[in-house]
Amino acid sequence: MPQGAGVNRGNIYHYFGSRQELLRAAISRRFKALVGTVAASNQNKPFVDRRLNSFRLSKGSNDSKLRALLVLDGDDTVDPIPFYEEGLSLLRKDVIDGDIHKEHDLEALQVALSALLRGYRIFREAYANRLDIDANELDERVNRIMRTFLESVAEAPSSLDQSKGAQ
Repeated sequence: MPQGAGVNRGNIYHYFGSRQELLRAAISRRFKALVGTVAASNQNKPFVDRRLNSFRLSKGSNDSKLRALLVLDGDDTVDPIPFYEEGLSLLRKDVIDGDIHKEHDLEALQVALSALLRGYRIFREAYANRLDIDANELDERVNRIMRTFLESVAEAPSSLDQSKGAQ
């Protein structure tokens, strides 16, 4: 890697200290650019459109892969949901706007949405290869399923959660 970048390994460790710090710097730089693009594009959009747009715009991002590398490398300081509080605040607004039913667990929803997006971004090409289809075709198909899922949170949660308490 250092040879391909035109620098020696010593310079990388001099400026970044470790492989993990280099990855963190790459994540931070790329993620800030992505967040700016997504935020500008999502201005005043309802919940479903905002989430689908974020899904579409993050297609070329390596943020999830880089974060996964840090986790696999034993870094327990990785933030799996950057801007968590801001996202939770938007979900609360979505409840007020009627896009999300008030009885949903917003923290769990935030985690589920992050996991869906990050997992899909990490394995997108592998999923497409497994299905023997083009990744863009898979994106379209997954987008349709995501729309159905996202629209469903406007309804009250199913009685599955309530049945746990009865046991």
